[in-house]
Amino acid sequence: MKYLIIDGNSILNRSFYGIRELKSSDGTPTNAVYGFFNILYKHISEEKPDRIAVAFDLKEKTYRHIMYDGYKANRSETPEALLEQFPITKNILRAMNIPTIEKPGLEADDIIGIISKYCDDTKNPCVILTGDKDSFQLISDNTTVKLATNKNDIVFTPESLYEKYELAPEQMTDLKALMGDSSDNIPGIKGIGEKTALTLIKKYSTLDNLYAHADEIKGSVGEKIRDGKDSAYMSKKLGTIVRNGDIGIEIDKIPEPKIDSEKLFEIFSKLELKSLIQKYLPEISDSEKKNKSVEKNKSVEIKYEKDIPNGFFEGEKVLNVIISDDKLSVSDGKTAVLTDKENIAILNGKKIISHESKNLYIEAIKAKTEIEVVFDTELAGYILNPSES
Repeated sequence: MKYLIIDGNSILNRSFYGIRELKSSDGTPTNAVYGFFNILYKHISEEKPDRIAVAFDLKEKTYRHIMYDGYKANRSETPEALLEQFPITKNILRAMNIPTIEKPGLEADDIIGIISKYCDDTKNPCVILTGDKDSFQLISDNTTVKLATNKNDIVFTPESLYEKYELAPEQMTDLKALMGDSSDNIPGIKGIGEKTALTLIKKYSTLDNLYAHADEIKGSVGEKIRDGKDSAYMSKKLGTIVRNGDIGIEIDKIPEPKIDSEKLFEIFSKLELKSLIQKYLPEISDSEKKNKSVEKNKSVEIKYEKDIPNGFFEGEKVLNVIISDDKLSVSDGKTAVLTDKENIAILNGKKIISHESKNLYIEAIKAKTEIEVVFDTELAGYILNPSES
């Protein structure tokens, strides 16, 4: 059974800042919702998962904030337009029978870590969809990370991770311990950047082994390493994702996705996200198109009348008329009648819009019928462009 686990906060944030401002006619912001569900659709199509879950952060602080009061302290307030789209997103996911998981004391990354651990233990394939690199430590032969970027997604397996960093997944927390993480305000060791951190972890493999040989490291780098030991170990703890714990739902009971078509159509319609209706509800979208086509065709009733009764089109001031060969087409915008041209007397005293009205006048004179052509589309075309025949 294949699992697709999504970092809800990360993907919504990326969608919000990556897509220009969108609003429905009632002023509801929709750009993050639009981006999120386009991304979801893409990955459902690509991965064809049996189970899907979306993890979210809660506002409450976690043990990481207690451990280090500067944790994520550098982050600005979430824009109101983005906050408004979280409950909308969750409501849509409910209409798809996709659970949204959030747990006090845990971050979305921790929920993802616990689910991926279950998948590793049970040998169920797992795909993590996220916008940041924190989940790299969760990569295994069983778990793949798809990093959503502004262009194409980047797929990380143990092999592709090693190709990029020359490190194994379990070494990523040691790397962060040294270089820190500015996005989460994890300090690392002051003065140690990514390049130096990579060199050290490649040489010593683990943080513990690095400190077992700390006295051997020469120069200013050695001093920084020795002085920053406490910060390094704290940073590793801050950056390590939880792998065991209660997430409020039994993972093997995560339901199969199932769209409530009526509910989903109602939500997408209210948000005026027609392209998402076409993606997720193609049967309704096709039906709508057919209905519109039928309604359009029904708007003008077309009939053939060999003998036109007296009073037909009585009261209509202007009629659309075309004469061709031995047939006469007459319409008042509601009913279109095809009849023999001998019935031209029905046009007596009417004002007419026609094309190539000369032929119409010829037949009217033959039938001793008075007509008044008020607009001839052929003449109008000539006036607009005399050079065209």
